[in-house]
Amino acid sequence: MHIAGRHSLLLGARWRVVLAALVCLPILSGVGLGTASAATGVSTITTKATWTKGTILTASGGGVDAVSCPTSTFCAAVDHTGAVSYFNGTSWTVPLIIDGTNPLIAVACPTSTFCVATDSVGQYVVMNNGTWGAPTVFDQLDGLSMRSVSCSSASFCMAVGVTSTFTPIDYYYYNGVWTFDTVNLGPTDANAFSSVSCTSTNVCLASDVGGNVTTFTLATSPTITFTHSTVQINPTTKGFIADSISCVSSVSCVVGSGSNQVSTLTGATWTTVSPFPVGALGVQVSCTATTCVANDSNAQAVSSPVPFSTWSTPGTFSSPSQINGLSCYSLAVGAACQAVDFNGYS
Repeated sequence: MHIAGRHSLLLGARWRVVLAALVCLPILSGVGLGTASAATGVSTITTKATWTKGTILTASGGGVDAVSCPTSTFCAAVDHTGAVSYFNGTSWTVPLIIDGTNPLIAVACPTSTFCVATDSVGQYVVMNNGTWGAPTVFDQLDGLSMRSVSCSSASFCMAVGVTSTFTPIDYYYYNGVWTFDTVNLGPTDANAFSSVSCTSTNVCLASDVGGNVTTFTLATSPTITFTHSTVQINPTTKGFIADSISCVSSVSCVVGSGSNQVSTLTGATWTTVSPFPVGALGVQVSCTATTCVANDSNAQAVSSPVPFSTWSTPGTFSSPSQINGLSCYSLAVGAACQAVDFNGYS
């Protein structure tokens, strides 16, 4: 599933940006992620999957916020300098400026020929057949920041974010047109969105900082309608924050919390567990049809096979660094992931 990055935490005054890669064969319960190595790791029944050594994409000060990988031979990563870099399965390109000096904070690529990136000043940039268009404003609202974007195809996307008054805001993209969604600006919708994940059925699920998930459904006949409903993920836990979300269908999703928890949606039921130690922050998640991977602020990672109910013990990328974006994609056997961060590896 191709999801975008979130509004990221900045750790330290200097940024060094690193890409790490992981290849996983079918993961069994208890098989974790090992420490970083110089080559792509493979997970089998008897060995742990390992992350490759990172690749610096941009100079200090140009932190990478998000990555999206629809296939094993195409990924796009966006950074704080307004640039995008591409991965062809072997190496990364030099960053290409597509948004002036505006920090890009999210990207979604459902295919290798179509991507959408959003920035910190309320703009979007669209790539069609390898060519990026001009940055375009979603709205004239001051302080608008679109934190996440997800596309199930080149004809349907959704972007979510926050206004200057910290209220939620979202837009949906259908057949080349972005439309402002007014339904979420009511008095009961007070929590800013943190992340969004769209499925192939024109259904998107968005997490928010209040620990809720809102399901949006696009109907195209007889007229275009965009409806929504909201549920609280974990009502028994005070202060639960939903930080990221990745869905393989409208009834199968995983949410990463602002602490050490992950919540799994199976059917209509949410189940929350704590696969990371107490003190972990900002869990990122990315799921394929067979495998889900989650990482925390201490560069620890866990994995789970479908139905994403049993998680491995935590393993580390290398020395701790903040992972801002994670994107996993299916292989002929198993899955692989790319991760981007600010601080790099020691």
